[in-house]
Amino acid sequence: IRTNLFRFLTAFQALLREQAYLWIDQICIHQSNLLERSHQDHLMGRIYTA
Repeated sequence: IRTNLFRFLTAFQALLREQAYLWIDQICIHQSNLLERSHQDHLMGRIYTA
C-alpha cells in the first residue's frame, strides 16, 4: 500500500473503538486491470451510499 493509505490506516486504528469495515479502492480494485476498474467505477455510487 502507498504511504498515505498506511498513515490513514494507522491513525484510523488508533481512533477506533469498535470493529469497522472500510472500502479502499487501492486495495479492493485491481488497479492495473482497466476492465475491472471501469466496472467498479460504475458501482461506486451504490457502494458509497450503502
